[in-house]
Amino acid sequence: MARTREDTGGPDPDNLAALASTALALAQRLATEVGQGTLREAAIRSSGGYVAIYAVGTTAVLVLMGDEGLDIARLHRESRATVDSIEKLLP
Repeated sequence: MARTREDTGGPDPDNLAALASTALALAQRLATEVGQGTLREAAIRSSGGYVAIYAVGTTAVLVLMGDEGLDIARLHRESRATVDSIEKLLP
């Protein structure tokens, strides 16, 4: 299935995927450097909202975007089950 800008609400899906992968790798390096273990998630807050990036195993990422009204604590709590479900589907 081809991804379109409509799937992501505007951002180019290929650029978003590349940037999310890079951001997750950088965040993982940071977590390792400070001795905090394996990275699970990274969140970016901007003036217009949030981008949350979740590691799905070692081969995939889940990127979620929300506006400035997003309850980021709730997102983190509730996304863990989704990440776990996706991870079970991966080889």
